Amino acid sequence: MLALMSQRTMLDDSYGGALDRERLKMLMTRSNRRGGRRLAGHLAILLGTGTSVAMAPSLWWQVPAMIVHEGVLIGLFCGLHETVHRTAFRGRRVNDVVATVLGFFVFVPAVHFRAFHMDHQRFTQDPENDPELITAKPVSLAPYFWHVLGIPFTRDQVAGIVRHALGRVSDSFVAGTDRPTDRDP
Repeated sequence: MLALMSQRTMLDDSYGGALDRERLKMLMTRSNRRGGRRLAGHLAILLGTGTSVAMAPSLWWQVPAMIVHEGVLIGLFCGLHETVHRTAFRGRRVNDVVATVLGFFVFVPAVHFRAFHMDHQRFTQDPENDPELITAKPVSLAPYFWHVLGIPFTRDQVAGIVRHALGRVSDSFVAGTDRPTDRDP
């Protein structure tokens, strides 16, 4: 028991100490102003890195600028994650609209990701039900680098978007009410 308490204290200390109720409540309060500031800041950085790509005088400058720009672009997924949880902004509608826009930029449709992510949280590390465990993780260096390049992810996302647009939804985590019917156009 003493060892567990000692580990807990070390963990709390490594993150700056435990949060008191007031601080936790303040951090969990949804705010359109804070969410808007964070989104505007991220978009400003994205605009800046995009401008650096466009203004690069040669390929030798453009490639590193593109790598930085892509890193910032990938960071939009964090905003998608929070808006899918509906915690970035006060209102449900603004969270949903921002999630849809961010999802467009990172090839992750917000409604589909919400269903996927909720099942992932419900069944975390359950090999039978956790949708994150469907795709095998790389086990050696070459497949890892292929994975990091994002080519398989992009290919799979585009294929999924096309399948869903054609009305072929087979993912177990997508609710029956979100599946197309014969009445849908």
